[in-house]
Amino acid sequence: AVVLGCSYIFGSLAFYAPVAAEEISTTVIGLFNDLMIFPIGGLSAVLRMALCTVVPVGLAAWFPASLLLGQNGVPKPDIPGVIILIMTITVAMLAVTSFRKGMKYYAKRGSTRYHNRGHRS
Repeated sequence: AVVLGCSYIFGSLAFYAPVAAEEISTTVIGLFNDLMIFPIGGLSAVLRMALCTVVPVGLAAWFPASLLLGQNGVPKPDIPGVIILIMTITVAMLAVTSFRKGMKYYAKRGSTRYHNRGHRS
């Protein structure tokens, strides 16, 4: 849900800049897939917090796995387990909000993609 939500948030930029944001969703999903394999448990608390909030890559794989494996020797994260639910809801709400704002912008202004300054002219 976090990866999909972030994909929608960045994909909504295509409403405002269709040429610049043409393949941004694919890039965001690729970024998540590339970064999810790295364990961030050894990083400082500040970097872990950033990777779980600002760029929520840690919420997609590391944080849930470390919570599940916490009793098997993997140290539990510094933040409580309810943060996954809160951050997932936050990302989903941001995705819905950005998509709706983008749709309103598109309904009002249309797409510049097929105009003289657009990509396919």
